[in-house]
Amino acid sequence: MVKGDGPSAVAPLRGAGERAAEAANSGADGEPGSGGRGRWGFRLGEWAVLGAFLGLVLLGSWNWAGEPPPPPELSAEDLETLEILRSLRDAEVGRELFMTSASSDRWMLDAGFDAPEDDATWMISTEARLEFTPVGSPARLIEIAVYPFLADSVPSRTLAIETSIDYVEWEMRGGGQLVSARLDPELEDQVVTLRCDSVDAPVDLGIGTDVRPLCLKLISVRLSP
Repeated sequence: MVKGDGPSAVAPLRGAGERAAEAANSGADGEPGSGGRGRWGFRLGEWAVLGAFLGLVLLGSWNWAGEPPPPPELSAEDLETLEILRSLRDAEVGRELFMTSASSDRWMLDAGFDAPEDDATWMISTEARLEFTPVGSPARLIEIAVYPFLADSVPSRTLAIETSIDYVEWEMRGGGQLVSARLDPELEDQVVTLRCDSVDAPVDLGIGTDVRPLCLKLISVRLSP
């Protein structure tokens, strides 16, 4: 009731059904009688958007489940560049291959190694790879000359070498040493993985200022027939 000269007339609240009916009978422009057309037009738009969305999902599913798209075609110049890069990883069998900055044999160094230095190359990760193609004759054995990074608090490190047919572990102690593993002579492209059980930075061990995590220094590689 509102204070006034006489009793106020309070309009009854409309039910949800009445409001829904009014909304259905009102169009987007507010004109009576156009609500049916607006409603069905909106429903058709919903179905169109839903159909387009489902089409994209199905297309994406087909792409994921189907064959991968073909690689882009390489030009003659690109193919020539790839061939040059492959040839840089040719490794002569029966010769000592030095891993120094001045040696062309350094191209067999892959992930896990730092840039080659004047005397050798540091392995700066717990895992590193050598990738190469033996030339001259099939290679049956790889010998790797290394110098482990050790300290009083780290008297030894364990090095694992994995090839396509062999897996060996070596305990490296002070001084340079030679580790080896068998190779599959039938393979044209060889991948040799080196794994170190730990790496340490000299600055953390209090024996220098080098902040790189070090495992060993790779001096040279020799492939034997």
